Amino acid sequence: FIFSRQRLFAIASPNALSNSCAVLVSVFLDTMQSFRRRVRRSFARSVIVFATICLFAMFLYVFIDQNVNDRPNLEKLRATRAKALQRRFLREAKNRILAVARNNSGLPSAEKRKPVVGKVNEEADGELHREKNPVKYYLWKSSNLPLPNYNVHAFYYPWYGSPDVDGEYIHWNHPYMPHWNKDEAAKYRTGRHEPPDDIGSNFYPEIGPYSSRNETVIHLHMYQMRLASIGVAVVSWYPPDQQDDNGKSLDAVLPLILRIANQHRIQVAIHSEPYKTRSVEHMRSDVTYIIDEYGNHPALYRFSAKPDSASLPMIYVYDSYLTDTQDWIDLLQPNGKSTVRGTKYDCVFISLLVTDKHKGLIERANFDGFYTYFAANGFTYGSTHRNWPQLKEIADKMGKVFVPSIGPGYVDTQVRPWNGQTTRDRQSGMYY
Repeated sequence: FIFSRQRLFAIASPNALSNSCAVLVSVFLDTMQSFRRRVRRSFARSVIVFATICLFAMFLYVFIDQNVNDRPNLEKLRATRAKALQRRFLREAKNRILAVARNNSGLPSAEKRKPVVGKVNEEADGELHREKNPVKYYLWKSSNLPLPNYNVHAFYYPWYGSPDVDGEYIHWNHPYMPHWNKDEAAKYRTGRHEPPDDIGSNFYPEIGPYSSRNETVIHLHMYQMRLASIGVAVVSWYPPDQQDDNGKSLDAVLPLILRIANQHRIQVAIHSEPYKTRSVEHMRSDVTYIIDEYGNHPALYRFSAKPDSASLPMIYVYDSYLTDTQDWIDLLQPNGKSTVRGTKYDCVFISLLVTDKHKGLIERANFDGFYTYFAANGFTYGSTHRNWPQLKEIADKMGKVFVPSIGPGYVDTQVRPWNGQTTRDRQSGMYY
């Protein structure tokens, strides 16, 4: 205080003690007066600050309370807007498809084509027909749609079961898959889902937990594919003596899918799933079985990988990189030990590309092309959209087919609860 108020005196006189006391008293009195003024100013300032904080807290409380109370209305409004946007997109897409159908001389218009089944000409009659005979209804609806686009393929998984058809729920009761890190896995739920209310999917099917062996369900799915102009169903498949850990053999349902797909003018390609013993011998046996059993079916999709090559059945090979490269060389190179090239079992083999390194495998093993599978942009090198122009150039240079894979969003946290970082919002149909 002395230095701050410039009260420093030289204490050198005979009355040094009294002078010092006088100085201290003077400084004390001045300090107290200054302190009182400061306290008055500080108190007023504190009152203003306190009042401001109270007003802000009241405003924040009212704002939060209003938003919490209005949340159901806001969510309802968002859902209404999303449905309206979706209806608009579907209407515009349908109009574009119909316009192409009418303008393309090789593609007969919906008005000129006759229904495949029955004489149902009005929408109201069609609704009644669906209740009486849903199979004929879906066939009639498909027959009045433009031809599908056979360059658009959709992965189709026929591994679901229900008690009324299969005696039990299959895959709907999928277990929660644990994280590979034990400490991380301990943070998340374990066990199995319990259908019908609790299923291994983030979305609940409109028709409930169905059976993939239900003929009406397959007709419905094929009709839905036709609505989206999808031309090829890529059906998940294991050889007759193999199956995944949570289901039954998929080969048994394939004849039914082929028959119904053919009725809806949809074709079927094979999606070969991995299993522990998959090797060159087993893969050749699998291909031999597919061609001998289904090779002559009219619904089996055939594709010409090169302009001068024949149309051959297409087989997508999931997790192809898990099988030894030399095995693929033996199977797919013309001079391989177990080659199918140039034989009746030759096919168009499409490899899965996940990382940048898989390009070498695809070229050395002589795959006919590659696909990216995953629908989450940025999840893998192959599924990252910005890499697709480069991948297309590489495929063209190698003479391979490039099949980029897209999806309307992605979420699998009901099976992998720790995989939230891979979720991609559908954005009301805007995300693909």
